[in-house]
Amino acid sequence: MERAGRGWTAAVCSTRSDTSLPDVLTRAEVVDGGAAEALLEASQSASLVVLGRRAPGHPMAAPRLGPVTHVVLHRAHVPVAVVPHD
Repeated sequence: MERAGRGWTAAVCSTRSDTSLPDVLTRAEVVDGGAAEALLEASQSASLVVLGRRAPGHPMAAPRLGPVTHVVLHRAHVPVAVVPHD
């Protein structure tokens, strides 16, 4: 499972162009445990947490935020940006 997670994380992170925002540092990490807890822990050493959300009109979009986003928005140690995507 961890190996699959690392491959998926590498694929997602490689879609970001390092030349488009050279001053933005990102970190990809595969951890055990719940997503909300891992993001809250990571927020202790971050400047910003960015979460994706399905855009309105997407077949899988819900009319509300999901449970992970809800927890992170309320408990993160830094600002949180929720970005819609398709």
